[in-house]
Amino acid sequence: MSAVEGELLSLSTSSSLSSSSAAAATGAQTDSSPKSESNGLNPTGDRLLSTEEQVTLITESLTVTSTDQEKLLLLNKNTELRRVNKELMKLNEDWDQVYRSATLGLQHRLESLELENNAIKQLNSRLAKEYYEHALMTELKKNQELQEYIRLLESKMHPDRTFTPLKQVIITAVRYPEAEWQGRSQDSVPLEELGNSQQEVQDLKEQLDALRCQTEIYEAEFQTEHNDHKHTLQENRRLRKKREEMRQQVALLQEQLKIYEDDFRRERSDKQMLQRLLVQKSSSNKHAVLIHRCNNQESEPQMRTWCLINTLIKHQVCFNKLTLIGCVSK
Repeated sequence: MSAVEGELLSLSTSSSLSSSSAAAATGAQTDSSPKSESNGLNPTGDRLLSTEEQVTLITESLTVTSTDQEKLLLLNKNTELRRVNKELMKLNEDWDQVYRSATLGLQHRLESLELENNAIKQLNSRLAKEYYEHALMTELKKNQELQEYIRLLESKMHPDRTFTPLKQVIITAVRYPEAEWQGRSQDSVPLEELGNSQQEVQDLKEQLDALRCQTEIYEAEFQTEHNDHKHTLQENRRLRKKREEMRQQVALLQEQLKIYEDDFRRERSDKQMLQRLLVQKSSSNKHAVLIHRCNNQESEPQMRTWCLINTLIKHQVCFNKLTLIGCVSK
């Protein structure tokens, strides 16, 4: 910034000198008073002026010519561009630091994830190996048990025969891998000593077929029992549902009976009340009997029809109430 200010001061000084000389020449031709003013603006006088007066003089002199104004504008633009350039450089350095730190963090994270992935792969391979080994041992054990069971059945069927123990051969095959089996075949039991003839193989096949048929029979029986149990469960559900429906019908009938009993009690109380009223009013007729107007032979036919209609309407209302109660209970 100090170099820029020095250039600005030199430019303003040169422009002020040129403007003062031009003003002096013009004042000499027109008037004598401008001479004294132009004499006061010589270079020696500019050096003696204060800083504020120099700045004022610089600004006044710059407004004189368009070239000086363009130079000043270019200088200001250059200064602004340098400031913006410095800010951009600083911002670029900050972003570069952030990018480097983020890149390093991601690289460390990637390395840790790769290590973890490798560890997981090794663990998976080890677990798979152990699982397959365990499955192989289980199958060999099942095979051994099956062979022992077959030998037991054969010994029961043919007690006069002597069989070579297969358990020792199976255990030896399990202990030693295939690469070592060829070198140790002389120490173990030879295959020629097994003594499995064609008849024994045929007997074993027959035993296996019999066991397979027995297994199929057991499966069929189990499936039949399962189906029977399923049908029994369905029948139980149907019976429970029917019992629930019967219970609801009984409850509905009980509600209907209760309504009928209430109606009967109400009618009986009404009749008793009317009977008492008639007894009180008809003091002359001591043996008055309450006769319904529908049963009165002297009443008009229209009156009897009206009583019958009222009775039917009353029973229809009761039936509608019972139907509504049954729907709600369902």
